[in-house]
Amino acid sequence: MLNSLKIKLSNDDLYFFIFCICTFFLSFGSSGASIENSIQGIFYLLFSIPIILRNIKKIKFHKNYTLILLGLFFCISTVYSITYYYIESWLRVVNLTSLLLLYCSIFLFFRSKKEYIIIFFNILIFIGLIHIFSIITDIIIFNRIENTNLSTSFPFGNIRHISSFLTVIFIISLYLSLNSKQKINIFYKFTAIIFLSFILWSGSRSSYISLFIVLLYLFYFSEEKIQYISNTTQILLSSIAISLLLSVKNNIFGVQRIQNYSSSGRTEIWLETINHIINKPFIGYGADSFSLIMNNYGRNYYQAHNFILQILIEFGVIGFILIIFNLYKYGKNINTNINSDQKLFIAILINYFLIGLFDGVVYYTFSLFFIGFSFSILRINYTEKII
Repeated sequence: MLNSLKIKLSNDDLYFFIFCICTFFLSFGSSGASIENSIQGIFYLLFSIPIILRNIKKIKFHKNYTLILLGLFFCISTVYSITYYYIESWLRVVNLTSLLLLYCSIFLFFRSKKEYIIIFFNILIFIGLIHIFSIITDIIIFNRIENTNLSTSFPFGNIRHISSFLTVIFIISLYLSLNSKQKINIFYKFTAIIFLSFILWSGSRSSYISLFIVLLYLFYFSEEKIQYISNTTQILLSSIAISLLLSVKNNIFGVQRIQNYSSSGRTEIWLETINHIINKPFIGYGADSFSLIMNNYGRNYYQAHNFILQILIEFGVIGFILIIFNLYKYGKNINTNINSDQKLFIAILINYFLIGLFDGVVYYTFSLFFIGFSFSILRINYTEKII
């Protein structure tokens, strides 16, 4: 009887379990430009190192010299910067290097285990629902208290950050609702409504813009356009209705938040960042240097609210070119015509690219994880459908 209840787990099952556990816990620790954010990627080494060691004989290091060079440049830029004696800077370097290893290990692991991807998507949806439950609980509690700053009470600690995370989960739920069997797609449609309701309620303008473009992209490449329009319209109208019902006394949240904030502050940050980039354009000021520089000048800024400016101020033009070159080198063989499910991962990348132009979320480890995950899966070039 006991023998019949034993569950046999392979090494791959164990690695995947570690991968999911890391993702789950890191989703609750993304408060921003701090030591906490800097060390997050290190936890993924629990997954990356065993995968890389298992495939060490298959890895051709001489063909990955550009990736190694990028990791070295992160160190060089920080050594010759104003931040070399700050522990936050070196933790950021270790974090970025860990993420590079993670991207490689994702490619090595999932290229022969595509069945894990749909399981991982469902786990992400589960994580998203936990966050939503936590937020709703906080609303019910704190809505009874006037002048409460709800922005510090959420697991992510940043309304823009969690809304960008939920845009990814919404895109996944929407895609699954259109490409799953009739019974289960009702569940995915329900979760898509829940996630979009919060995104609309959050007042995150960058998320609005990115999702608008992503929805147009998915519509253009959808095979059943009538079904897509019908499904998306139902989700959108339901989400608008729910988001309008969520009312809080603090105007930090809610759709009305759009009216309370202008873009002038963001423009000021960009201009200030450009001035510093001009002063040190080639190798930048080092990892995690932005907040330190701004604090020295009496500015209470933590990210550049633009991923291009963030890269340039930290690692300069040379670092930016190395990143672009690596994206080209590892992405040039991606074939987007062999599998219709690839458009889901492209949609996630488009989403973060657009959000990253206006917000600092791409600076966060958890966002960089999703970008690397989507890019690595695209590199595998699955000939069979994933969903």
